[in-house]
Amino acid sequence: MGAAGVDGFTRAWSEPSQLERVANWAARGCTMQEIAQNMGINPRTLYTWCKRHQELDGAIRSGRAMGVECIENALFRAAVGDWYEETEVTETDAEGGVRTRRTRVRKAPSVSAQIFYLKNRAGYRDNPPEAPQADAGAPEDPLSAALDEVARGLDGGRHGA
Repeated sequence: MGAAGVDGFTRAWSEPSQLERVANWAARGCTMQEIAQNMGINPRTLYTWCKRHQELDGAIRSGRAMGVECIENALFRAAVGDWYEETEVTETDAEGGVRTRRTRVRKAPSVSAQIFYLKNRAGYRDNPPEAPQADAGAPEDPLSAALDEVARGLDGGRHGA
C-alpha cells in the first residue's frame, strides 16, 4: 500500500497544518482548480480525494464558509457605514523626522449595500406583489362606510375653499 495510500492521498495532506493551508486557500476564494494547482495535483484527483477523505472535504467547506462570513461582515459594515483611520504626513523637519496626523473618518453607509443586504437577508423585493383590489361594493364594516361617506362629502367642493 505504501505511504501514499491506495488513492495517492499522502499523509502530508491529512496533517492538520496542511488541512489548514487548504482551508485558507478556500477562504481566500480559490477555486477547486486553484486549490489542486496549489497542492500539485490534477483537479479530478482533488474531487476524488474530497469524496474519499472527509477531513479534506471539511477543510474546503469550512474555508469557504469563513470566506463567506468575512464578505458578509464587510457587506454589513458597508451598509451601515464604518469608521477607519487615515494617516497624513503633516511635515518633515530638517533632520528627516516625520510628523504624522491620524484622523478617524466615517465612511458613509452604502445604499446599494443596504438594498443588497435587505433583499438577501430580509426578503425584500424590487416589485412587491400587487395589493388585492378593494371590492367596489358596499364597505365591509361600519367604520369604512362612515369614512367613505365623509370622503364623498369632502369631494363635494366644500373643502379647501
